[in-house]
Amino acid sequence: MPYAVTLAIVADRFDCVPAVARELNGRYKFKWPLTSGRPYAGADVEQLLRQKVLVSWLLAHPLRMQQATRELIVRGSSLWGVFREADDDDDDGRGPSAADRAAAWWNLPEGLEHELQYRRECILNTVASVQRHFLRLYASRDRQCKLGYDSSAACDAFQLGQMLKFLIAKELLFLVDFGPASLDIVPDTSLLDVDELLATLKQCPNYQVDKHHTNCGPQIRIKAIMDYIRSMLSANAVCISHHDWSRRRAEATWVEPEDKTRLRDEDGRPFSFTRAIANDQRLQYEGALHADRMARSLFTATSWDWTPEA
Repeated sequence: MPYAVTLAIVADRFDCVPAVARELNGRYKFKWPLTSGRPYAGADVEQLLRQKVLVSWLLAHPLRMQQATRELIVRGSSLWGVFREADDDDDDGRGPSAADRAAAWWNLPEGLEHELQYRRECILNTVASVQRHFLRLYASRDRQCKLGYDSSAACDAFQLGQMLKFLIAKELLFLVDFGPASLDIVPDTSLLDVDELLATLKQCPNYQVDKHHTNCGPQIRIKAIMDYIRSMLSANAVCISHHDWSRRRAEATWVEPEDKTRLRDEDGRPFSFTRAIANDQRLQYEGALHADRMARSLFTATSWDWTPEA
């Protein structure tokens, strides 16, 4: 891969990309290295993945670019940490050193770096909204247990406690108090794998306060939501299309201009997870245009209501 990425950069500088691309695809039959399934041990795997994104962009490999950008969005980057200082070296060995960050693949060109990071943040905000929604739901005064027993209030409190216990044990929720030092317990989520995150949330337990309170917890609803988000992650709208990014970038980007962002914040762009959306058969077909539109509306929403018909 180092030879291919060097060749792609030189070809881009000397404006001979078509000829180099034909040679790599034709005579040499370049084999792209496999990165999916390989753990992010150090910066080697991420560097390889970033090189795949750069080469596929410079040499115009649409399918390779879609695969590589989706994988980078799902798996994250050591450079995208919220608590990361721009000038800090990586002492933990997970990311590149300051000297290595000068390479082109550690700052992807043509706005790709910012776009990939922004799309990942949108997806993480969407997934995080699910657990926030159900925590608020069971902590509210509105009764969630619909059985009408005297123990219904205790049932809601029990389900809230079980959710808190599960999320804290899985390190998906952190109790931060007013002490400044408590912020140190919040870890860096820049390398949190989205697929693993969805699988973990589906493991939400289905305990009951007693034998009469069956299916009072949020497990069944959370499973359906996680399945829906997973199906949206496979939509083509999540990855970056080479054609769209080179020809119609203004329409393809998820990042909105400042004036549109202000209007969006004022008017809002909520997403409601209705039964019609959950049971939409068109979402079963990979690459469907409807799925692409739904995925973008889901991940770029300003608020989410996961139980509008409850």
